[in-house]
Amino acid sequence: MADPGLASKFIEMQIEDAARGVELSVDNVSVRKLKSQLETLRLSRARLVAQLEFARSENHREILERGLKAVESEMGDITQLIFPPERN
Repeated sequence: MADPGLASKFIEMQIEDAARGVELSVDNVSVRKLKSQLETLRLSRARLVAQLEFARSENHREILERGLKAVESEMGDITQLIFPPERN
């Protein structure tokens, strides 16, 4: 008959491996969501830049420029979450 301690250790290792797999899946889902948000922000940025080219009113230009700054700031934040700077 097999050693009960060995069997329980084997089951414990399987549970730990499964838990790590779930964590990796969650990380992958999070990264995919962030990349999707980043792509949406890129499209928003392109639209704002195009609108700025044709904006005639100074007030309208200011609003578009504020929106552009906000989008670029959020893009930077998300980029750092996806690709964190390397630590030495």
